Amino acid sequence: QFAKGVMRNSFNATGVYYFPRGLQMGGVLSAATGAPLSCLGTYPDPNATMLNSQGAVTHYCNGKLVPQGQTWRAPFFWQLDLSVAYDFHLKSAGQLTLSLAVFNVTNRSGITSRNMVADSGQFRPDGSLVPSPTCFLVNGLQGPRSTMLYLRYRY
Repeated sequence: QFAKGVMRNSFNATGVYYFPRGLQMGGVLSAATGAPLSCLGTYPDPNATMLNSQGAVTHYCNGKLVPQGQTWRAPFFWQLDLSVAYDFHLKSAGQLTLSLAVFNVTNRSGITSRNMVADSGQFRPDGSLVPSPTCFLVNGLQGPRSTMLYLRYRY
């Protein structure tokens, strides 16, 4: 049995097929369940200057203790990368390879991270904390589709 808040599943599949006469095709499929996220905040007592001098680094959210990793889960993540290459066997003692790789073929823009800071670390005159306007806003997405073309010489 897994503890609450622990990433449970991830999957990576890689493969390449070498055709006769130098052609190669390959791919990578990566997938994972969403990572657990925590809510980070300031200790809710304005008189605890030693704890509050660090700012929003405790697991207090809106003045309540929240166990680590149990606030929210990031969504399911997956990405597909593909490649094709061709080997040119030169008469001299060498091999030239021309390769094209396409990363994030589907151009998916999945969420990879969120801001987990719940407050600004500042207290109002009534003793309540000033909330963070960016709490749980997306601050990381998958990279867009990109390609790489490269030429390699082996001797």
